[in-house]
Amino acid sequence: MPLAALKRQAKELPLNLTLNDDMAMLPNMTLSAFKQVLVGARISLSGEATAQAGDWVSEEKVVELPHNATVKLVIDGAF
Repeated sequence: MPLAALKRQAKELPLNLTLNDDMAMLPNMTLSAFKQVLVGARISLSGEATAQAGDWVSEEKVVELPHNATVKLVIDGAF
């Protein structure tokens, strides 16, 4: 299950965003509680939160926390 998520429309790409504790999926599972996270991006063709065949995804990247630099994700692969 993701720690944090942000939903946007594909027409908004490219975009810059900052993930923070306010985006936590569960109040007791914040980003700041972890030393490392896996970051990725996905375009859902169905609009559903669960990944499905046909969705487009980025390569996932391991990020050490805290992290203040840009993490570039390119959505260029099929799920």
